[in-house]
Amino acid sequence: MALPEALCGNSWSKEIARRIFPLLVWCAQHGKKITYGQLDTELQRRGWGHHVHATAYSHPAGAIGNACIEIEKETGEKIPPLNALIVNAETGVPGNGCDYYLTTYLDKNRSLGSLGNKSIKAQKRKGHLSKI
Repeated sequence: MALPEALCGNSWSKEIARRIFPLLVWCAQHGKKITYGQLDTELQRRGWGHHVHATAYSHPAGAIGNACIEIEKETGEKIPPLNALIVNAETGVPGNGCDYYLTTYLDKNRSLGSLGNKSIKAQKRKGHLSKI
């Protein structure tokens, strides 16, 4: 399988997304989340970048979400949005940009049921999406 198009390119966002992807796979395999700050620290520790503000990771996270969708389409396997494992340290939930990826995953794999049109993020806080 070729590298998903969402991860191809030489921009900072694409390069960082390619670095982050295996870290998120490890987090998923071990039932862990990673905060934006922890992610920033880990990338620096490994010599893969310098400190950036947490909001800078929104584009690499989106590229990872897009890659997960691409992989799912190519393989026919259900691929959860790995970018949802990157969370805010205070709230423990992913940023608003992740709502699209969570909704897309849920629409393909499960019904939102009683969640209706409420924010995925708000429902996550209540524990409704803890098994993603």
